[in-house]
Amino acid sequence: MDYFRKLDLFCRCGWMGALLSLMFSSVVMSAVEENIETLGVINGSVMQRGVLTELNPTLSGRPLFRYDVEETQPSITQVLIERADLVSGSSRGENDIVWVQHPAELVNDPRTLGQWQLPLQVSIDGKVVPVTAHADNRGVTLTWGKPARDVKVNTGGLPRLMVPTVYRGDIRTDIRIVEVLPTPGETDRLPGSANEK
Repeated sequence: MDYFRKLDLFCRCGWMGALLSLMFSSVVMSAVEENIETLGVINGSVMQRGVLTELNPTLSGRPLFRYDVEETQPSITQVLIERADLVSGSSRGENDIVWVQHPAELVNDPRTLGQWQLPLQVSIDGKVVPVTAHADNRGVTLTWGKPARDVKVNTGGLPRLMVPTVYRGDIRTDIRIVEVLPTPGETDRLPGSANEK
């Protein structure tokens, strides 16, 4: 099934009386599917680290991205998390979990940004696979070895949200994940393609 998947996650930050919204938009061949869920009060911990406060909200466990297409559609080996970067100190080799960071918009102070840090993992046909991560000016690209048509990206642990300790107000984030389709030449070389040698 082809779709554009938008997953809106909302939770109430009681410690600062603000609305925290985390929206995952995953783009898969341009059709549309939307899911909105309410998380309620954050289930997790809040820790003050000097000028920053770290929150560890518990998300629902729904896939942040899903690529699930028919045999006639191309297999993929990459997804791109737009506007993201690798968390400092993350390993550049193959890992089951990759930590990426993404800016969080502080609605009441547009000149300042918070920071999401998300532990991401990729599963193919229901099994977690090791991935490599590469950051450039587009964002972070996750790459795995086996081309697949059943791919999910999810969190592999508790995310971290870092905000200035003095900030009071709403926090909004839109994280966009897109599939990286192979070029025509690459498609010809994928296992199972008509032109495979």
